[in-house]
Amino acid sequence: MSNYFVETGDLDQLTRKNALAIVIVGGKKVNDWFGIYMGGGIEIERSENLGIIKGGVEFFKELDGGWEAKIPLYFDYKFEYTAFGFGLGVSKRF
Repeated sequence: MSNYFVETGDLDQLTRKNALAIVIVGGKKVNDWFGIYMGGGIEIERSENLGIIKGGVEFFKELDGGWEAKIPLYFDYKFEYTAFGFGLGVSKRF
């Protein structure tokens, strides 16, 4: 949760204050080390809520005991601006 400014296409600034994104995604493992995912949701903020379309890929390595190490790369289209990023993650399968 943080405050930030985003320049929109018409050179206006969109102020986002403590925005919360709620997104439902579905994914598919393509092979033993690569997967894709896509979904949608909403970014909730006091002054304006924005719809989100999210897509991405994950590179992962299966570890012992049902654990996985991941590197996701994602793209968010938020109807007013776009964002992209990457991360590092660990997950446990049950």
